[in-house]
Amino acid sequence: MGDACKWDILQLITSQIFKDCNELAISNMAQVQAAINILVSNNIPFVLQFTEGSRGIAAFITLLIQITPTTTISKIFQLEEGLIRL
Repeated sequence: MGDACKWDILQLITSQIFKDCNELAISNMAQVQAAINILVSNNIPFVLQFTEGSRGIAAFITLLIQITPTTTISKIFQLEEGLIRL
């Protein structure tokens, strides 16, 4: 991964979208879509996984960004109130 890509990832992590998501208990789909748009527009590979909710577990989306073979950034977007079980 080149220095330009690492800089793009650093900008993504420090962007307002991720700051807002970290400060909120519940995320909305617009925030998830904004994060995806940034990753795609900067050609940064990622994995997105949706886990459905139930009575005891909140629905959430996990976003994984592979920086190097040994370094991964993981962000969980909680979509409703409740507990998250990983």
